[in-house]
Amino acid sequence: MRYIFIFFCLFFFLFACEQSQNLPENEIIRQDKMINIMEEVVVIETYYKSAPANPAANKHALDSTVNLIFKKEGVTRTRFEKSYLNYSKNLPEFQKMQEEIMRRLEKKAL
Repeated sequence: MRYIFIFFCLFFFLFACEQSQNLPENEIIRQDKMINIMEEVVVIETYYKSAPANPAANKHALDSTVNLIFKKEGVTRTRFEKSYLNYSKNLPEFQKMQEEIMRRLEKKAL
């Protein structure tokens, strides 16, 4: 679980540092769908970062797998990143989203 927390922190800081843009409401990924995508990305990133090979060697495979998640969900990486940034602006709500992801992952781990 420590790796998941670290992932969220890194992911947040990566996108929080970018210049923000206001998205039209129809371009923001729905919150429930966003939570599903974020959950899948966390699982995939945790897997590849814990793989025995050098993490840099797994970067291409990680990126390809994450792109498959986006394709499956019908979103682009850019739309995901902009939606992530949009949700992260409201920290209390964003924290609730992260807590929901943690609850789901803990439930799956049991």
